[in-house]
Amino acid sequence: MKIKILSIVLLAFYVNANAMQSISRDSIIAVARDAYVYGYPLIENYRVIYNSTQNKNYATYAPFNTFYNAENVATPLDTLFVSPNVDTPYSYGVIDVRYEPVVITIPAFEKKRYIGVPLYDMYTHIIYTISPKNNGNEGGSFLLANMKWNGEIPAGIKKVIRTETDFVYTLIRTQLFGSDDLENVHKLQSQFKIQQLSEYLGKGKVIYPEPVLIKPIAAQTPFTKPTVEFFEILNFVLKYCDPHPDEANILKRFGEIGIEAGKPFAVKDKNTEEALIEGIMNGQQEFLNFLANLNSSKDLFGSREYLKQNYIGRAVGAWTGIYANEYDVFMGLPGFEKQSNGQPFSGKNKYTFTFEKGKLPPVDAFWSITLYKLPSRFLYANKINRYVINSPMVPGLKTNEDGSITIYIQNESPGAELESNWLPCPAGDFAMSFRTYLPREEIRDGSWQPPIIKLTF
Repeated sequence: MKIKILSIVLLAFYVNANAMQSISRDSIIAVARDAYVYGYPLIENYRVIYNSTQNKNYATYAPFNTFYNAENVATPLDTLFVSPNVDTPYSYGVIDVRYEPVVITIPAFEKKRYIGVPLYDMYTHIIYTISPKNNGNEGGSFLLANMKWNGEIPAGIKKVIRTETDFVYTLIRTQLFGSDDLENVHKLQSQFKIQQLSEYLGKGKVIYPEPVLIKPIAAQTPFTKPTVEFFEILNFVLKYCDPHPDEANILKRFGEIGIEAGKPFAVKDKNTEEALIEGIMNGQQEFLNFLANLNSSKDLFGSREYLKQNYIGRAVGAWTGIYANEYDVFMGLPGFEKQSNGQPFSGKNKYTFTFEKGKLPPVDAFWSITLYKLPSRFLYANKINRYVINSPMVPGLKTNEDGSITIYIQNESPGAELESNWLPCPAGDFAMSFRTYLPREEIRDGSWQPPIIKLTF
């Protein structure tokens, strides 16, 4: 039996390695570039899924189909994923629908509070978001099933949500109004549920075989050294994804360099490996080019139907802010990622921006501006433990004589009288994210524009 298995592995290696010998070096580079862009969100998502469910030493570990509820908002110690917000304590969950559907239940909550439950397939498509926009504050139970399930919808289910991948990641955001609101948030979190359909129906929990997952690779951002291991992990992850009919041609093209769901990935010689690496590097440059011309997050996050074949947008979204929301629930606004000359913001300088009187962001939930150190895109630890300027802070911000509000972004304090309006930055490079939740039409159509960041030193 061992000899037979070894023969199969060697045959797969031979077929895979020789598939690349029939195409030119330029073609290998081009296909590798496109496969890197296509596969980047799957690889990044898989790393989070693996650590969340397999690494018991991980800060937010929770087995499949259970929630980990954060007790507070994110801090610089939270490095599960890049660019976390610090407005909402998170509830994390990885859902497995391979054997039967699951039911997600959230409680009713106050009308003034925002709770959003986006559901991400392995591609990072948002397959649905339970939010005040489509469900009010009523809560309820929602059934999540794969494309093969055709069972009877039980009583009490508000909606059936379909996924084309075996695993789904959810990241519930529960709005926090202040430190004195934490107890209320914790009460709501304790009522979030993920249940097998059999459990929901009162038949008890069924113990299914756990998936056998392989160790992920480190983040493969545009600033990291490329490795062909990227394609090994991509092949593994793709076996948990139903191939979409619209992608038959691109998946066939990827097969020319050995990318095929569930198959081992092998490289026969150094010349081929160098071509693959060059392809990845070209893909990394595409990320940077796309980001340089990005106007808002509108092109980065959403359903398959919304994003269509905008693979570079989806990939840049996974790089700059994986697990963000679709634009009618959330919009990230331009001008805060980098300076107007295209260079990163630097703590060697001082910056300000000003909201004119009566012209705060028009939202139906909340807005926030969060600062991240580069290149990690994690929160910056500072002596006043402030990582954000957001709408709940407005009553405590100092106003100018004309009623406007000026925010100071710099490494050192602007002085005691202005410290309420200070957003500390590191001495090195940094970026910011301007988030708006339930943005009104003025933001969505661009008639309301964010303030301009000014260099003051």
